[in-house]
Amino acid sequence: MRPAVSNSNPTGELTPAVASVPIDASCPQASASCRAELQRVMLPVTVVLAHQRAAVQQIVQLAPGSILRFDKSHRAPLELRVGGRPLAAGQCVEIGRRLGLVITRK
Repeated sequence: MRPAVSNSNPTGELTPAVASVPIDASCPQASASCRAELQRVMLPVTVVLAHQRAAVQQIVQLAPGSILRFDKSHRAPLELRVGGRPLAAGQCVEIGRRLGLVITRK
């Protein structure tokens, strides 16, 4: 069986379509062990700085020291994506010597 795909991604790539099924205590299939198992599923989490399209010529000319300019303020919120889908937005923060994201809206 082939997975369903959705082509609503702005980059044009095909992404898996995910069915939204509410899980609550009234659902007989939503046993405590089932919910616990679902909570352990690992999903890709991505923070997106900006998007843009570029000509192949520009891409092949990229080299160390190249600068990509985006039409976005450095203070603009960053997009948090989970499983390839937008979930929230936030501000970049420094945590020690690491990066973090403070969620500002969902």
